[in-house]
Order: sequence, then structure tokens, then C-alpha cells
Amino acid sequence: MRRHSPRRIHKIRKLETQARRRLLFEPLEDRLLLATINNNLDVGTELRNYRIAVATTVEYTTFFGSEAAALAAVQDTIASLNAIFEPELAIHLDLVDTGTDLIFSAAEGDSFTGSNLSTMLGQNQTLMNTVVQAANYDVGHVFHQANLGGLASLGVVGDDSFQARGASSSSTPAGTSWVGLVAHELAHQFGARHTFNSVSGFCNGNRSSTTAYEPGSGSTIMSYAGSCNADNLQSREDLYFHADSFEAIENRIRTVAVAAPNSTTALGNAIPTVSAGLDYHIPANTPFELTATGADADTGDTLTYTWEQLDLGGSHGLPLDGGVSGPLFRSFEGTTDATRTFPRLTDLLANVNTAAIGEVLPTISRDLNFRVTVRDQQGGVNSDDVLLTTHNTGAAFAVTAPNTAVSWLGGSTQTITWNVAGTTANGINTSDVEILLSTDGGLTFPHSLGVTPNDGSHTLAMPNINAASARIKVAAVGNVYFDVSDVNFTLTADGSAPGVSLVETAGSTAVYEGATTDSYTLALNTAPAGDVQVAISAGAEIQVSVDGVNFSGVQTLTLNSTTPQTVFVRAINDADIEGSQLETITHTIVSSTSASYPTSTLVNLVTVNVADDELPPLIGIDFDNSAGGSPQNWQRLSFLTNAATNLTRDDGVATTVDFDGVNITGGSLSNTTQGATNSGDLPIHNVSLSEIDGTSWFSGSMDFVFDGLSPNTSYGFFVFGLDNFIGNIVQNISVNGGPTLFTQTLTAGVLAINDATLNNTDRLVQYEQVATSTAGGVLTIRATAGNGNGVALAGIAIREIYTPVPAVTVIQTNNSTLVSETGTTDTFTVMLNAAPASDVVVDVSSSDTGEATVSASSLTFTPANWNTPQTITVTGVNDPVIDGDQNVSINLSINDAASDNQYDPLPDLTIDVVNADDDTAGTPGFTIVQSDGTTAVNESGSTDTFTVVLDSAPLTDVVIDVSSGDTGEATVSPVQLTFTSTNWNTPQTVTVTGVDDPSVDGDQSTTVTVSINDALSDNAFDPVADQT
Repeated sequence: MRRHSPRRIHKIRKLETQARRRLLFEPLEDRLLLATINNNLDVGTELRNYRIAVATTVEYTTFFGSEAAALAAVQDTIASLNAIFEPELAIHLDLVDTGTDLIFSAAEGDSFTGSNLSTMLGQNQTLMNTVVQAANYDVGHVFHQANLGGLASLGVVGDDSFQARGASSSSTPAGTSWVGLVAHELAHQFGARHTFNSVSGFCNGNRSSTTAYEPGSGSTIMSYAGSCNADNLQSREDLYFHADSFEAIENRIRTVAVAAPNSTTALGNAIPTVSAGLDYHIPANTPFELTATGADADTGDTLTYTWEQLDLGGSHGLPLDGGVSGPLFRSFEGTTDATRTFPRLTDLLANVNTAAIGEVLPTISRDLNFRVTVRDQQGGVNSDDVLLTTHNTGAAFAVTAPNTAVSWLGGSTQTITWNVAGTTANGINTSDVEILLSTDGGLTFPHSLGVTPNDGSHTLAMPNINAASARIKVAAVGNVYFDVSDVNFTLTADGSAPGVSLVETAGSTAVYEGATTDSYTLALNTAPAGDVQVAISAGAEIQVSVDGVNFSGVQTLTLNSTTPQTVFVRAINDADIEGSQLETITHTIVSSTSASYPTSTLVNLVTVNVADDELPPLIGIDFDNSAGGSPQNWQRLSFLTNAATNLTRDDGVATTVDFDGVNITGGSLSNTTQGATNSGDLPIHNVSLSEIDGTSWFSGSMDFVFDGLSPNTSYGFFVFGLDNFIGNIVQNISVNGGPTLFTQTLTAGVLAINDATLNNTDRLVQYEQVATSTAGGVLTIRATAGNGNGVALAGIAIREIYTPVPAVTVIQTNNSTLVSETGTTDTFTVMLNAAPASDVVVDVSSSDTGEATVSASSLTFTPANWNTPQTITVTGVNDPVIDGDQNVSINLSINDAASDNQYDPLPDLTIDVVNADDDTAGTPGFTIVQSDGTTAVNESGSTDTFTVVLDSAPLTDVVIDVSSGDTGEATVSPVQLTFTSTNWNTPQTVTVTGVDDPSVDGDQSTTVTVSINDALSDNAFDPVADQT
């Protein structure tokens, strides 16, 4: 093997607020492993285990206080790395157990030159091969405490002479930023290069031209997010790998023998599949959307999709230029939505100059290569690629009317126009477009107004609905490009014309898991000629009800007058950590006996804000006055002196809460511009807390006053402390003039939340402190200097604490329960909505066990498993009757005697089940079977028998008359047979008895006639011929 030597040293990179270095040594023997279109690698059936040895410098150990604490910190870092590497790469890191042999304290010293990362690499290699020995580890790293950054050799995992050449160094070697730094350097050792395309700031000299797939600074683990000056897409990297990084690492594992894992662990996991769809030709300078189709054989796995562009070009910063080659679209972290809009839909709707933030539409004819990566969160990763070819036709495909804030009357005739822009030819060849309507400002387009030729104009009747935020979308049929009207316009329903009006309570619909519900009404504008049935379909996280008791994903509401009817909405109180979500409720007329309300009538949808009780939304105030952003929907107050009214929760829901500003006591507001970027952990919250990136300092006590709250109500509150000073700050926190609730001790550059030690696997709500508002609906939070160094705060936030409401939640598979007489089954799950104080027993019964049975007669929920869904299986029961599909009710009732008293008042719930009939109507008729094939008697009174049975099931009774042709020779009994829908296939016996006579007349033949009694029988059997 030829000896490795460094080829390139990358320049200083600035991270956080101080200079740090991230250096990259690339071995001469390194193979050039580029992301290659259609080179779609997959992983996920097993974890690849790599043994990692970690040494710590004296400075690192001193930072944590002892060798034991430093070792624990190393273990925490490896655990955090595994939380990234396992779902992203199916790689597991096993920390080599050397005790504290590699944990160096001040008492013993170390062999590292702490000011020179380059020197430390060689020193670490020597140390590891001596103490651990090369055969006993696969990759080595050294952790250091100093503001130096990171340094690593490229593609050295498993190489005995270079596998320990990795170092990470930070002034605060803990938290999210630290984990991102180590993940970056470790990925270099596995073979991943930089993915950013900027050459500004600390990106200069560190760009890798062969892997520069991310615009600007980039945003993934191998980016330089926050270090490229004006080219920064964001302040720090997101903790996931770009498709190029995944491919580079996976290629090396597969193609370089020494890079193979030390061992593997079977996961019992199926690799998800994904298709990126067809290749398309589209017009330049026109938005488009790409949709993947993914699947996973493992039930319960959550698939996320990440769309990324894979095109190289010259280096380029922000704003991007759509007229050059190279990357035009930044990477965004994966979501469960398989569709990505280019540029991002919210930016497109807001007419944002996206070129300045990492996305720009191409203005020239060129190819655009995209890869979609699917992840199942269990280590299963797969991808597929798609090619778009753009054509510069001289103009963009664009909606031209409506393109201003017009106001149209519902039901009126309007003309929609668009610039065809040569899309009927030029290799694009779009013959038809679809016109769609949004009523939520363009976030969704649930209403199709029809498909029409792509000729630039179409006249149509607008739906008769109210919509204050309507948009028009014109989308190519059979292609992926589209355009949306630039601004919202208004539709006002004509109340005198047929239509369905929808009125939301307080103008919006918002629910909270386990607690608050909401409602809205539906009403017909005009009296119908008959019943109008509206199907109501709720999103996955919510349920609807038309009686306020029985909630499910689908309901049917019958409207037969202009009287408004109420629809109730509630959230499903699951245990998932998902944050606030927007769900929709759609309405479709499924049947109508009124010509004024055909099934084509459009009904407005309802957008529901669903607050997650695992990540509850907050009302937040950001105290940072320096340049930068704020957490989503947090109020930013200049110098903390101005008040704010009707604050918005960070999930976007408006409130009546006011912030009355800050009252200063015994001091002054001396400094409001200290930047103090947090280098520590950030807990999980409904929105990212990464923009809590500055602080304000005060010399005395500060009162933060919220009013407009619910009186005498519990509120959770969060005090965010952050300082940028050499000496620690101690501050005491109290509420409403009471004593100190807790003391907050700050470490420079590390965010504190209340009195908690932060962890990036914790949820923010776990750090919550609770206080009660006054009778006047006021909450005052006071921060007081505790050690004479003043008070340093980055923000403050509150939330109302809702008490969960006792209820039983039923979730049906596909929003229905369907079984059949062939014995098929279906299931639904049951769980409680709120934690009980003691057991709750739910009795389960079928209203007709002759049609359907249930798997359990009762379910028991405890204070520990109350929100764990329990499954009921419904089984169809067979019968011989042609009775059509039968409706059965499954009843759920609280067993009061065995249950927590707070659940006793709940009404019974009813689950509708359909049992499909498997009996089919045969040809009406009957069959006679004679004993031994004949019927013979004699005059001595002997008997013989035959049987009669119907050939098919009747709907009503069938009466058969039986008569002897000569009662002087033979009689029959009975003379009438009755068959029903239940006994139709059971043979009935007729006895024939011989009759004596005095005549010597020889053997006589007598005819027995069997005939349908038409007057008493199912009409279908009337035509059946007599038999003898």
C-alpha cells in the first residue's frame, strides 16, 4: 500500500461567534466517489457495527470536571451520533471499552499538542495503535476543548495506519452544535466530502468541486451552514446527510475491503421502496412539483421523503442565478409529505425572492437531476432519481387572471387566463391544463374547476362559496409544472342561490390533543326538494361528529332544510411526538334528491390547527436585538420596552394574550445587543428553538407582564437564560410577587431553560414551570440578579395548561368496519382520551351476534396504558339467508362499577359495521327425492316417503301443496309444506299411505302432485311448474 499524505488543508471556518477551524486531509489514494445519477443504493436490513475509540485531552476532561464525567460525556456523544448514523446510514458505533485509559486528566497530562489539530491527528493515531491496537478498533477520534473546530482524514475507516486521524474541538464540547461537529468530522473519516457550493467566508478554500451539490453554505451535516457569510442558508447544519454524503459513505463501505464493518446486527427491517416518477420536459422559469411513491412492508414505520438536486457547476453564492449551471435548489429536511414544490410553496405564495434564500427557477434550457431519498427511521434508506429538462420558450407559464385582489360573487361566470408560453410545443407538448381553486391562500387546492385545452383562457362558473383567501392554480395535465395566482382574491357566496354555507366558530378551527374541541356549521342556502347527504372526511389526526358523542374519521350529514347543523371536531390524543399540524376536513355531496344540489356542488373545506400535547405550542417573546431571526411566530421586542397585543402562538393560532412589556426595578437596561449564540443542546419543541441566538442584559430586577389570560388558570412558563460573559450569571425567578421559585445559573454561551440541564432528546415541555394567573388574568414573571452580575435573558414563553377531557377514542381502519359472511375480519382500536386515576373497563358487545362477533367482551385501561390503543377484531358470521348486506352495531360502554368515576358519565358509543352477504339468489324451484328412487305402497296400509326441498332461498315464505290424484288408492301427509328464508334448504318429508278397497283391480298407479301455492308464496316461485 502506498503511504497516505495530505493533499489539501482547508481554511479557517467560523462557527458560532468565534473562529474555529475545520480542516480536511484527503489521502492521495482516495477514490473519487461522486453521487451518480441512477446509482441508487439502499440499506436497512442490518446495522453495520463499527468500533470507535475516543481519546479526550486534558482540557476536555477538565471541562467536565473528572475522568468519570468526561467518559460519561463521551458516551453521551456516541449515543447522539448513533441517533443520527443509525437511521441515516444503518451504521452503529460501538465505543471501545478502555475504561479511562484514553481519558486524560490534568494530574497525568496527555500527549496531545492542544493548539494544533494537525499535529493531534498523528498523535492520536500513535496513541490508539499503542493503547487500543489497530486490530481492535475501526475508527478513532480525539475530543478536545478549545475553539479550534475539526480535522479529519478522508475515507480512512478501517485503514490501520490512518483510521484514528480525526479530531473535534469546541469551547463547549456538548450539545447539538458539538454533535453536529463530530458527525461532520466522522463522516469525513467514512468518506464523505463537503457538499456546499459557496466560496465566501470560511467556505473559501474548503469547497469540493466534485460534491458541491448544495447552494450557498448548504444545510446538511457536510455543509458549512453558518460559516459562509452572506451565503449562509441558516445558522447551523441540520442533522441529516445529503444524498451525496450517503452515497459516498455507502460506496466506500461496499467497494473498499478495509471499510467493511466489524460485525452486523440483523434488524428484521424491510427496506422501503420509492419511485421518483417519470422524466419530464417543462418550461423554464416556471414552478413545478415532484411527487414520490413510497412503500414499506413493515407496518408502523413512518416514511419521510427528501428531494435534492444533483447537479454540479461552478461555485456560486447568494442570490442564486437561474441562468447558470450547477445547483439551484437547497436541501430541506425530510417530511412525511412525498411531494416537494420548487420553490417552496410558502415562499412562492408570499412572492419571496427565493434566489436570496437558496432556491431559484432556471431561466435557461438545461437538465435538472433530482433524487428522492426515503427513510423509514429504522435504518432503512432507499432512493430514486428523475430528470427534468427545462426549455426556455421566451416566457414563463403563468396565471395572468385573476392576479389581483379581486372580489367575485359565488356562482358568477369568470374568465381564467394564463400565458401558455409555448408549452403546447417545444418538446413540452401540453395539450390540456387543469384549473384548481384554493380557499386557504394556496396551501391546498382541493377543488377542481375542470380540465380545459391549454389555450390560455377558460370561462367558468365559480362555486357558490365564501372564501377570503382564494387562489387559482393552472396545472399542466400529465406534467409537473404549474403556476398560482400571485395574490389572494375573495369569493362571496350568493345566499339567494343554491349552495352550502360553512361557518367556523370564531372564524377558525383549532383543537388541542386530549382537551379542547371546536365546531362549525353547515347549512343549505335554499330549501332543497329532498335530502342532501354530505360526506364529511377528516384528516388523520382529527375526528368529526354530528352528535357530539360518536366521533370518527368519516361522518354523513343529511341536510333537508336551511337550518344550520353542527359538526364537532376533536384531535386524536395519541402518544406521538409530532408537533402542531394542519389537518383538513373535506365535504362532498354524495347523494341528493334535489336537482338544485347535484353531487358536483362544491363545498368548502375546513383547515384545522391541531396542537400536540407532547409538544405544546407556546406564546413566545424573543429578547434578541442583534441581527438574526426569531423562532417561528415569536414576538421580537426592540429593547424590550414596547408592548404587544393579541400575541400569536408559535403554531400560528391567534390569542387574546397581551405582553405589557418590561418593568425595570433597581437597575437599568444597560446592554441589549450582546450576541451569545447558544452552543449547547436544544430540546425538542413544536418549532425550532435555534433562533434563540442572542441575549439582553439588565443590571436589576425585571418584571415581564402578560395579561389577557384566563383568570385563575394554570400556565406553564419558560425562562430562557443566555449570556456571553466570562463570569457566570446567577438569576432568581419568581412569579406574581411570590418567593423565588428557582435559581438559574448561566454558563457563557450555553442556553438555560428554567432550572433544567438541557438535553437534545428531551422535549421542551419537560422543563416547564407552572404558575397560576391572577383573578384579573395577569401573570408577572420576575428575574432578579442573584450574584451581582445582572440578568441575561434570551426570551420568555408561556402556555395555558389544558386539562384532558375524559373520553373514549375509536379509530377504525380506513374509517370504516367491513366484514363478510365468508368469515372475513376487520379491526378498530380503542384508547382513552385522558389519563384515569384508576382502571377503566370498556364493555364491548355486538347488537347481532348472528351477523358479527367481537374478539373481546371488555377492555381494561390503566393509568399506565390509557393511551395505548387496544384492538377489537370484528368477524363476519355466515347464514344461509339471502338477506343482503346487514348493518350491525358494536356498542362500547363504560362499566361503571369497575371504572374510574370520572369516566362513568360518558354515553355509550356505537360503531357501525357492515356484514356483506355471501348468499346469492339461485333459480327458483324445488327438488323431489323419492326413497329408493320410487314410491310404492299396498292396500294393507303400508307407507312410503319422499322429500321436497327448495332449490334457492326465498325472500318470503314459499308454500307447496301436495295432493293425491286418487285418494281411494293413496293419501298424502302433510298436504301442505311451508318453506321460509331460514329453512328453505332443509328437506321436508311427505308420507304416502296405501288405501284398501274391496275390488280385485290389480296394482294401481296414482299421481301425487306437488305445486307452488301462488297466493301464499314468494312471487319469484310462482312460475315454477308442478311436479308429479
